[in-house]
Amino acid sequence: MRRVTTQDVRPALLGLPTQPERREHTGESLAACGPGAAYRTSSPSAGPGVGGRELRVCRGEGVTQVSLTEKVQVLLLAVQTVTAVVLLWYALETRRLRQEAAKQTRLGIVPVVRVVLHRGPDKVFLENVGSGMATKAVLQGFRFQSDDGKSWRCTFEAIAGVLPGREAALRAETEMEGVEPPQSYVLNETAVFEHIRCAMKGKDSLVLALHWTDLLGTAYRSEVRIDRNRFYVFQDHGRPNPATTLPPEQAKSFPDSLDPV
Repeated sequence: MRRVTTQDVRPALLGLPTQPERREHTGESLAACGPGAAYRTSSPSAGPGVGGRELRVCRGEGVTQVSLTEKVQVLLLAVQTVTAVVLLWYALETRRLRQEAAKQTRLGIVPVVRVVLHRGPDKVFLENVGSGMATKAVLQGFRFQSDDGKSWRCTFEAIAGVLPGREAALRAETEMEGVEPPQSYVLNETAVFEHIRCAMKGKDSLVLALHWTDLLGTAYRSEVRIDRNRFYVFQDHGRPNPATTLPPEQAKSFPDSLDPV
C-alpha cells in the first residue's frame, strides 16, 4: 500500500487537484494503456482545476506502447526516404542508358562523305567512308572567269544516295552569267578540272560546302578544301587527291540551296 505523505494531503485540503505522477489519458485514449494496466480516476468534485473531466493515469504498459509507435513511425519515414532515393537513382540511370543506346545506334548509321577527284576520266566523286547510307548529298558550286573574261557558274547535281564504302560521280553543269536566256552546258570529262583551275586564280585554295543526311533525316555539313599547289600536282600525276574534307558536324537543318561561291 502506498504511503500517504504531506505532499498528497496538502493540495486536497486547499481544494487543488493532485498532480499525477504518470502520463494522463482521457477516456478516448484509455485503450493506449493496454489491458491490465493500473490507472487512477478523479471525480468531478476533485476541484476546479480538473473541470469535471475524468482523468485516468496509466501506469506501466501504456507509456511503452506510445514510445514504440513513435519508433515505428520514424522507421517507416526512413524506409520511405531510402525508397524515394533508390527510385530517383534508378530513373536517372535508366535515362542515361537509354541515351547511350540511342547514341550507339546513331553512330552505327552515321555516313561520312568526302570529295575525291579522279583522272581519266576527269570527274569529281563523293565517297562514303562511314557506316551508314548517305542521302541528299550536295556539293556547293563555284563561280569562275574564263580566259576571255566571261563569268560562269559551275553547279553539281545532288545525289540521292551513296552506300557505305562506295563512290558516286557528280554531274557538273556550267551556266554563263549575265546572258538572257541562260545558256547551260553539261561539262565534258576535262572541262570541270579546267574550271576548277580558273576558279583558283589568285587564290591559295577553293573552299566548298558539302551537305548530306542520314537515314534518320539528321543533317550533316562539312567543308571541302582544294589546294591549288596540290591540284597542279594532281593534274600532272593523277595523285594524290587534292581535295581535303573536314570531319562532319551536325547541321541545324538541310539547306534549300547552295549558291555557288
